[in-house]
Amino acid sequence: MVTAQRCIFAGGVLLTILLCTGFVSTDGAHADIIKFKDGRQMEGKVVEETPSKVTIKLKFGVQIFKRSEIASITKQKTESDEYDERLKGLRSKDAEGHYQLGVWALRKGMKTKAKRLFQKTIRLDTNHTGARTELGFKRVDDDWLPVAEANKILADREVSSL
Repeated sequence: MVTAQRCIFAGGVLLTILLCTGFVSTDGAHADIIKFKDGRQMEGKVVEETPSKVTIKLKFGVQIFKRSEIASITKQKTESDEYDERLKGLRSKDAEGHYQLGVWALRKGMKTKAKRLFQKTIRLDTNHTGARTELGFKRVDDDWLPVAEANKILADREVSSL
């Protein structure tokens, strides 16, 4: 019984060490895949490579490894890299393009970036329905109002028409 408890505790400690040192990735974003000569594998973003070392950014920090320990590195784009590329490809006055990138960013969990893109969309096209809706506005007559305010006005109109 004591042996089983020690094994469970040791397993938990080992998992904690692996998580903290980056040997187990908990981040779902695409990253570079680093394979070590001893069979280990790690996901992270290679931020620097020299003939003698490789620096890898992990979810919980940065680690440096000897180049001689690494068997291979497979480079992949992160979602942030893809976002940056898509943004660079947009024309500065392309309201619909900014909106579509905002929708994509929102699906990828990039809420702050999506919000900025929706705001840029309405600076370019003040009546862009999709961007206004994503930012929490609703159209009443010729005005865009916060949803709660718009719903109150519409409800008041409905009551007064009875």
